[in-house]
Amino acid sequence: SEPSRSPSSSASPSKSPIAASPTNPALKWISQGGSNYGMCEGDCDSHSDCQPGLMCFQRSGGDPVPFCDGSDSSSNDYCTLPALNDIGNNLPSGSYDLCQGDCDSDADCKNNLHCFKRDGFAPVPGCDGLGTSNYDYCILPPPPPAPWQEIFFDDFESGTWNGWSDGGDDATLISNANNAHSGTYALRIQDDTASSTVTSSEIDTTS
Repeated sequence: SEPSRSPSSSASPSKSPIAASPTNPALKWISQGGSNYGMCEGDCDSHSDCQPGLMCFQRSGGDPVPFCDGSDSSSNDYCTLPALNDIGNNLPSGSYDLCQGDCDSDADCKNNLHCFKRDGFAPVPGCDGLGTSNYDYCILPPPPPAPWQEIFFDDFESGTWNGWSDGGDDATLISNANNAHSGTYALRIQDDTASSTVTSSEIDTTS
């Protein structure tokens, strides 16, 4: 049998003016306290409970869910596409949720969201609709840059080129602990001429 549904603890429902369409996915209650909910699935409690690109639509009992078909008389919350939503200007810090505006700085947004500054009706990343011209909206922060990955390293401590190609007389191996990465040997390139180049052997960067 289907688990009993109890009201979500999420507060401050955010209502969207966009109506559901019969062509949209149907609401699907899966569980409470779960994660990785897809489009129109719930019961979510925060945006992080939804799959990337979706938001947790906070609702009071019976509120329609934007871009989702069907109804649910409970207060369960569902993941859906975020739509731009104007809730006012100059509100206190932390007032604006995902795709809400008009924010002025990141501090205006909730939960470490980022205030996306735009001109005119420039598209707002991750949000649907046009919104209001020149209004700025809170969006998900950009992902952190991928960490550097070392794919090749040589400290030349063998005292040989180890497969590197000497480009000329101005590129030499020297024995000088003051210049070495570790140990004794270092690679010296004297200037930016064609004879001051060193080329590695072929490196596979596909894996």
